[in-house]
Amino acid sequence: MLPKSAIPVVTTRFVTAKVRVEDEEAMQRSLFTLTDSQGLLTDSEEIFFRVPAGQLKLRLAHPGKDIGTLISSSCQQINRQLAYKLNIWEVRISEVSTGSNQLRHTLALALEELAILRKKRRTFTLGHAAHIHLDTVEGLGSFLDIEINPTADDDTTEKMFIRAENLLRRLNIANAALIPHSYLELYLRERDKCDDESDDTAFSDGSAPSLRSRITTF
Repeated sequence: MLPKSAIPVVTTRFVTAKVRVEDEEAMQRSLFTLTDSQGLLTDSEEIFFRVPAGQLKLRLAHPGKDIGTLISSSCQQINRQLAYKLNIWEVRISEVSTGSNQLRHTLALALEELAILRKKRRTFTLGHAAHIHLDTVEGLGSFLDIEINPTADDDTTEKMFIRAENLLRRLNIANAALIPHSYLELYLRERDKCDDESDDTAFSDGSAPSLRSRITTF
C-alpha cells in the first residue's frame, strides 16, 4: 500500500474570466453594490516554477510567515464563441501549514524559478460558487478576475460557462474587454518586451541585428 501524502491535496476546476480595470475605486463600488460586501483583502507572493506543462506555483499568502499553498494548474480553452476569452482551470491545491520556505528551496533544486508575482487581492463572493477578485498585481496593474466554481447541482462546464456570461452582463463587461491570459503569461510578455527594448537601445547607431539574425538554430 502506498503511503498517504503528508500534504493533503484538493483537486478542483472552475471557469475564469479576466478584464483590466482602469478605475479601481469605481469597480470596487460596483462590486459592493452587487455583493453587499466590502470584500476580503489579502496580500500574496507567488513563486512560479518552470514546468513542461501547465503552471506550478508556491503562494505565500502571508509573506514573512512560513506557511503557503502549493498550486498545480492546467488550462483548457472552451470551444464556444468566447473560447479564446474564457478558460477552464483544473487545479490541485496543497496547503503547507509549515515549512513553505524549505519547500521552495527543495523545488528550486530541481526546477527553475520562472517568476515572482506580488498581488493585493480583494475577494467578493456572489452566491455559493462565484468569486470575484479585484487584483492589483505589481508591475502589471489592476484586474478583475472572475472565478465560477461548480455547485452540487450545477457542475457541468456548459452551466458554469452560462453563469460566467450572466455575471459579465451584470457587471457591464463587454466581451471585447476580456483578457485570455493568466497573470504569469502577462508578466512574461511584459518581461520579454522590456528585454527586446533593452536590446534595441543597446544599438543606438542603428546597427541592431535583424530579427532573422537573432534566431539561433540548435
